[in-house]
Amino acid sequence: MGVGGVQVGQELPDSGGGGGSSGFGGGDDSGQGYAGSTSGNEGGDELTDRIYDADYAEALPVVSATAGVRKALVDGQRAMARDGVVMAGRDIGTVVFPHADHKFFLTASLDEKVRRRAAQFERRGEAVDGEAMRREVAERDRVDSERPIAPLKPAADAIVIDTDYLDLDEVVNRIVSEVRASRC
Repeated sequence: MGVGGVQVGQELPDSGGGGGSSGFGGGDDSGQGYAGSTSGNEGGDELTDRIYDADYAEALPVVSATAGVRKALVDGQRAMARDGVVMAGRDIGTVVFPHADHKFFLTASLDEKVRRRAAQFERRGEAVDGEAMRREVAERDRVDSERPIAPLKPAADAIVIDTDYLDLDEVVNRIVSEVRASRC
């Protein structure tokens, strides 16, 4: 069975659902849950909806750049794909599944990323400091793009999709269309 990668370099368009770190059958930074999505917890505490909380914002880039953590995550992600998988994440197409059958790299402008992130916070009833959020999003992208281990960048053979003016259904339809077209 094949493996499809959806490498996410931004917040995915809002479907009106809850926030979190799930998407396209695996963990990512999208804030959206899709069919087959997973969730994260620690000691029974659900953490999926809290991935962007200020409590984690500073630690996330440090932890995600740690070689041992990356190896354990990649090993786990690859194990999930034994029977085929569609997975999203910042290094799915470049590190986790560099030979995936289909790769997509989703982008959005900084303004759109901040708008989507703010909407997630507001749905949870949390206050939004737009300028602080803008700095955090820009810094996370910068750190993730410049880290020596598994940097955020599109795979050379990925299809890049700018999602600024697309809703969730349009992004999914575009991906499905691309996959179907490649089979013809």
